Amino acid sequence: MTNPSELVQTLRNTFNSGKTKPVEFRLKQLKALQRLYEENTEAMIEVLGKDLRKSKQESILLEIDYLINDLRHTIANLRSWVEPEQPPKGFVNMLDSLYIYNDPYGVVLVIGSWNYPIQLTLLPVAGAIAAGNCVVIKPSEVSSASSKFMAETIPKYLDSDCYRVFEGGVAETTALLKERFDYIFYTGSSQVGKIIHTAASQHLTPVTLELGGKSPVYLDKSADIKVATKRLLWGKCINAGQTCVAPDYLICTRDVRDRFVDCAKETIREFFGSDPKQSPDLCRIINDRQFQRLVALIKQHKPAVGGNFDASDRYVEPTILTDVDLKDPVMKDEIFGPILPVVTVDDASEAIKLINAREKPLVFYIFSNNKKDVKLLIDNTSSGGVLVNDTIMHMATDMPFGGVGTSGMGSYHGKYTFDTFSHKKSCLYKDLGILGETLASSRYPPYSDRKLKFLQLLLKKRQGVSFKCLSYLVVFGIGFASAVGCVPTKWHKKGADVGLPAWSSRDFSMTCDPGCVASRPPTVDGVCFISCSVYDSEDTSRGTAPMTNLSPPRYHQCAKTSGRYHGIIPEHRMSGSYVLDKRLGGNPGSPVLREHSIVWKWVVGSHADGRGGLLLWRPRADRASQTAHGAVTGTTRPSNANPERSALKTTPVIGAPRHDRARGRNPPGVYRLHVCTVPLSKPESRPVLYRLND
Repeated sequence: MTNPSELVQTLRNTFNSGKTKPVEFRLKQLKALQRLYEENTEAMIEVLGKDLRKSKQESILLEIDYLINDLRHTIANLRSWVEPEQPPKGFVNMLDSLYIYNDPYGVVLVIGSWNYPIQLTLLPVAGAIAAGNCVVIKPSEVSSASSKFMAETIPKYLDSDCYRVFEGGVAETTALLKERFDYIFYTGSSQVGKIIHTAASQHLTPVTLELGGKSPVYLDKSADIKVATKRLLWGKCINAGQTCVAPDYLICTRDVRDRFVDCAKETIREFFGSDPKQSPDLCRIINDRQFQRLVALIKQHKPAVGGNFDASDRYVEPTILTDVDLKDPVMKDEIFGPILPVVTVDDASEAIKLINAREKPLVFYIFSNNKKDVKLLIDNTSSGGVLVNDTIMHMATDMPFGGVGTSGMGSYHGKYTFDTFSHKKSCLYKDLGILGETLASSRYPPYSDRKLKFLQLLLKKRQGVSFKCLSYLVVFGIGFASAVGCVPTKWHKKGADVGLPAWSSRDFSMTCDPGCVASRPPTVDGVCFISCSVYDSEDTSRGTAPMTNLSPPRYHQCAKTSGRYHGIIPEHRMSGSYVLDKRLGGNPGSPVLREHSIVWKWVVGSHADGRGGLLLWRPRADRASQTAHGAVTGTTRPSNANPERSALKTTPVIGAPRHDRARGRNPPGVYRLHVCTVPLSKPESRPVLYRLND
C-alpha cells in the first residue's frame, strides 16, 4: 500500500514544477481519459455488473456515455474557459485593466461513491485535470470490482506523476485525510460528509460535498397521472433506487394517491414483467448490510405494491407504502432503495409546510400543470434543485448540480466542474501614466476635504454606466470626423440583382508608416479601424519596402454589432506590374491582391442577418493623367468626386486577367477601397467569393 504522505508529496512536487498547467498538457490527458472510456467500454459494463448487476443500458447511459459526453464538452471549451475574465470597470479604474485568472488549486483529493462507482469518481477527476490540478483518486471500496478496474487501468492512460489511484477502506481513507490537500471533493452520505468536512477543516481546505437526502415528489390532480407515474417510478427504480437524486417519498392528496397506486401496479408490470426478480433490467442492492436495512423498513408496513425480497440475491422488489406516518423510520433517513412511501396532504400549502419542516433536499420534484401552485412550491421551499414534471433528467443538463445544507455544498457539471477546481484570482493592472497618477494623487497625505470629495466622486458606484469602451469611443470620435459616405452600387450575386434598400458605411483614409507596417487598433461599435498604403517595390520615391514584406491587417477580426458586420479597408496605392498573393491574416477568405484586381471574401457567420461587401473606386482625373507604363509618383491623391464605379461579379476568385499595358487595361493608379454594410433578407451561412474588375 502506498504511503499517503509520500503520495501527496510526489504529486505536490509535480504540481510545483508547473507540468500540469499548460493547456496542451491538460487536453492531452483529457483525450487520454476519453480513450480509456472508449477502449474499455465492455470491461466497465462487466465490473458494473459484478458490483450492482447493472443492465447494459444503464451502464452505458448513466455512467460510460455520461462521462464521454462530459469530456467532449470540456475538451471543446477548455481553451475559452482558461482565458482570464475581464469584469466591468468603475470610474476609478477607467484607465486600468482588470482580470480574473483561473488558477488550479494544486493537489486535490476526489473520493468517489459506490452507487455509480465509475461516473461519480471520474467525472470530477476530469474537471480537476481540466483546471490544471494534480489528483489523488480514491474509489469506493464498497464497489470493489470497479475500484480494482480504475486502479489497474488509469495508470495506463494518465500521467502517473500527476494522477494516482489510492485504494483502501476506512482505515486507509482516514490516514489519507490527515494529509494536507488543496481541495477535497467527496460524493457520498451525509454522515461521512461530516467526517470529511471535519478532516478538511484541520488544514482549512475547501471542500465540495455531494451528498443526498430525502428528495420529495409533489403530485397533484392537474398532472397526467399515468405519465407522471411512469416518470416517477423510472427515476425511483434505476439502479434499484440507489441514486442520490432518486425520488424518496411522494406527497399528494388522498384521491391522487389511489389513482397513483393503480397506475403504479400497471407501470411496474410494464417495466419488469409479472415477476420483477427475473427482469434483467432491475439492479441489485450493493451488499448485505444495505439489503438488511431496506428489508427492515419494509417489514414495518403493509405494502400497497410489491414488498418481496430475496436475501440470497440481494433482491428487493419495487415497493410502495401508503400506511406511513411522518415519525416512521422510513421517513427519517434517505431510503436509497426501491421503496416509495406516500404521504397525503390537502393542498400545496400543506406540502410546503411538510417539506420545510425537514432537512433541505438535494432535489424537489413537482408534477403539476397548475402554474400557480408550481410557482408557490418553488418560491417557498429550499432545495439543491427543482425539476418539474419529470425525475432525474436535470442530470442531463450542464446546469450546476449540488445540494444545500445537509444535502451538500458546492456544485459541479459542465463548466461548473472546471470552476469548482479553479481558484478565481483577481488581478488589477494600474496605469502609471501622468493622467492616472493625477487622478490617484488625492489619496496621498496631506488629506483635505477637497481630496476627500474628489475620491468619493471617483469611488461612487454608478448604475447603468460602463467605462469599458471609453478609450474606444475616443478613437471612434477621431475616425468619425474623417468619415466619408459610400456611394450605392448594384450587387450581382448568382445572377440575381440585389439592390441596396438600406446601407451604412465608413471610409477612413488613414495611412501607416512607410513599409506598410499594418496593425489592428481597437474596434468601435463594430468598426475595425485599420489603414495602410501599399506601394510597389519599384516606386522608390517614398522609400517603401518590397511588396513581399507586406504585413496586412486582419480584416476578419472586425466586430459584429446589431446583427451587421462592419469593417474598414485601407487605401491602396498600386503601380507597376506585380503579383501579390497574400491572404490577410493567413485565413481562408481574406482579401487577395492579384495584378491590380481586388479579390476578397467578406466573412459572415450563419447567424448574421447582414452581409458586407467592398467597392473599388478609381477617380477619372487620376486615371487620365497617368500613362500605361508610368508609376505613381509623389503623394498625389485623388478626389472623391464622381468616382468611376466598378461592378461586382460572380467570377471565380482564382486568377485575374494579366495586366495589358498596350491597351491600358487596369492602368496604374490610386485605388481607394470603401466598405458598405448591406442587409440581405436571407443571409447565407457560407460566404461567397467575388472579384472586382473593370
